[in-house]
Amino acid sequence: MRTAPLLLGPVAGVAAGAAAVARRVARFRPLEAPVPPADASGLDADAAAARLGELIRIPTVSSRDPDQVDAAAFARFRDRLAELYPHTHRVLEREVLDGGALLWRWRSGTDRPPLVLMAHHDVVPVTGQAWTRDPFSGAVEDGWVHGRGAVDDKGSLVAVLEAVESLAAAGHTPARDVYVSSSNDEEVLGVGAQQAVQVFRDRGIEPWAVVDEGGAVVTGVFPGVPGQIAVVGLAEKGLLDVDLVTSDPGGHASSPTPDGAPARLARAILRLDAAPSRPGSTTSCWGWSTPPAGTPPARTGRCSPTPARCDRCSPRRWRGPAGRRTRWCGRLWRSPSSRAAARATCWPRGPART
Repeated sequence: MRTAPLLLGPVAGVAAGAAAVARRVARFRPLEAPVPPADASGLDADAAAARLGELIRIPTVSSRDPDQVDAAAFARFRDRLAELYPHTHRVLEREVLDGGALLWRWRSGTDRPPLVLMAHHDVVPVTGQAWTRDPFSGAVEDGWVHGRGAVDDKGSLVAVLEAVESLAAAGHTPARDVYVSSSNDEEVLGVGAQQAVQVFRDRGIEPWAVVDEGGAVVTGVFPGVPGQIAVVGLAEKGLLDVDLVTSDPGGHASSPTPDGAPARLARAILRLDAAPSRPGSTTSCWGWSTPPAGTPPARTGRCSPTPARCDRCSPRRWRGPAGRRTRWCGRLWRSPSSRAAARATCWPRGPART
């Protein structure tokens, strides 16, 4: 009987903790933010798809080797843009930067910092890939546009130009200058976007906001979150290129050198694979992590039927409200795409702008 009072303290503590967790979970719900429907009265989806198909049929394939770039295809692409979007090219000023990157300016008559909309128009090669259709057919079938660049990233460019074309045809004047920037070598880490940035610097222009390609509207990507999610990227994913070189004395294949260059190269590759970059304390975990002070709170997790907030993007630190690792956090970590983003994506530094 003497042990009963000793148990009251721990039991009361557990009860208080469970109550606190329950309150936290109850408050962790989607934030009500009603959004009025967009006015799409001036847009024709079928015609936009057809125009995207036309642009896909122009193979603007970029390469790190300038001799492998079809400059004539890029020139045809620029000319076709002017034909497909006449009001845009009548109202906006277009510059062709060195190398072929495009920069349009839509004047507002104000001195407000401008909005910059970005979408590159180069694509990667299709060699060695299995396609069910001609990758440069631009076929429109059953509500889908097929071909290289439909998603990355001619689709984004067409979406921007369709909106601009509709508004320009209606005589609309933007509240601030709008720039449309389209690089021709994004896929090969080229200089088109850098040239656009340099133009802004030379002219003393600091953008109000820059919107580039990001995530898509996805379903089933975030474990435990039903329905569609429009993924908005707020950070930049880093990359690392590594060249591994081994050498051996000359010889003959009939008498290979023990522990030769291929074996050493294989070990080096395995060591790299076993030591990926570690996620840091400011890593953005696809909307699940708690962002640093001064940045908007994560909202994706609020839409989960079993809501929980992940602490940091590390298998040891991913905890739910009760301090235990949640099952859907583990699934998110095992996904190659989200795992790579967690290891290489960092929140941008500096104050948040609204």
